[in-house]
Amino acid sequence: MTMRILALGVLATTVAACGDESSITDVGDIPYHVELRLLDPLTGSPLPVSAGAADWPLGIADGPVAEITYSADRTTPAVPLAVRVAGAGLVQADPYAADETGIEQAEVEIPLALVDAQARTVRVDLVPPARPGRAVLTAVLGGVSASVAIDFQLADVTLEPAADGGVADGATEVPITVRGAPHQLIELETSLGAFVAPGFSSAASLVLQPDPDDETAGTAQVGLVSDTAGTAVVSVTGAAATWVRIDFAEVRPAIGSPVPVAFEPGRLVHEVCVTVNSIRGTVTLSNTAFDAEVLDADPLPVLDAEGAPPPGCPAGGAAGYAVFRWAADGAVDTLTAEWSGPDAARTAVVSRRVTGSAFAGYDGTLTATTLDAGDPFLLLLQAHLTYRAAGGLDARPAANVPLTFLVVSSLDAEEVFADPSTGGDGSASAVYSVAAGDELQVFVQPEGWSSIRLGSAP
Repeated sequence: MTMRILALGVLATTVAACGDESSITDVGDIPYHVELRLLDPLTGSPLPVSAGAADWPLGIADGPVAEITYSADRTTPAVPLAVRVAGAGLVQADPYAADETGIEQAEVEIPLALVDAQARTVRVDLVPPARPGRAVLTAVLGGVSASVAIDFQLADVTLEPAADGGVADGATEVPITVRGAPHQLIELETSLGAFVAPGFSSAASLVLQPDPDDETAGTAQVGLVSDTAGTAVVSVTGAAATWVRIDFAEVRPAIGSPVPVAFEPGRLVHEVCVTVNSIRGTVTLSNTAFDAEVLDADPLPVLDAEGAPPPGCPAGGAAGYAVFRWAADGAVDTLTAEWSGPDAARTAVVSRRVTGSAFAGYDGTLTATTLDAGDPFLLLLQAHLTYRAAGGLDARPAANVPLTFLVVSSLDAEEVFADPSTGGDGSASAVYSVAAGDELQVFVQPEGWSSIRLGSAP
């Protein structure tokens, strides 16, 4: 425990002797009077004494102040005031001196220039001991003394974790609020994990700050993290009865069922949601089937689900999630999700067997337009390709599909130009040189798919 020693404040006003020594009455019976009381160093208020002892929270760095009032029935020669303590320390004395039995003790002697009937005071600061226990303070003046005991004890402290459990990702904090008497220095220790402040250690020292609305109450907060699953017992050092339990769960990713969301040539694009019981780190998704593909090869950051992951994610109210795109045509595949922690040293892996929705194929229509008259003449063919409804998705234009125009001609029509793929609206065009009287049977063949008859022209 760090001790802060206040400077000794001697508030007594010593006065010079009046006249010469012949004016001082000879000492007969002991004329001295000494009174001793303890004060709160922050408020200056007297500490209540019960059964000869006052209580003082051990965790507060500043000890109580001893205020000694002295006087005499008559003016006496200069004598010293001795202040002794056993079980604690005093300012201007060795605060940690010990006798042969090992009990902390200290003594300070205050010279007094004059003692008379006027009551005067001096104050001496006490230094708290290193551990709980009783200290006895004594003030001695000219053969008379006054004593008071101080019970240094850990004040009532409560620990309030924000949750009973956390996740062992090495980064997600479980906040712990410490409550008790203000200005206490509270030392915490944990059996698992580390306190975030001041520097990722199994021990932390906190000073309870006064509550702005109630200065008799003090609070402080610290976060606890762990990269190992298990139970952390957080306790107040020196007060084994004050503790809380926080269970850290291992990081657990989970893979949801693929949900079709879009078409690609010859296959359906599915969204695959991976949930994690952490909001930190990244996730990667890989597959094994040769006829399926994960379209997001780079790691995706874990997004905070804020208690409600998107539809299609595994049930269970996970803390974080990442959504991947996986393309397949009815393929059976093994997906593997790997979570990596913020420092990349911690990982967690899960695999799942999944089946993609089957691709249903294409539909097409044809529009033919004669571009000029003559023999031969130019004929514009426009194919309009659509994806057939599949996997719960409605039919829609088949955009950006590589294709080939196939024309069956009676009089050897020649291709002048043809688009290699459909545009954004699912259309592709070709121009043919056609002899008068010829009739064309027009087909298109999407890449990786069988040919589709569009119709005849012109």
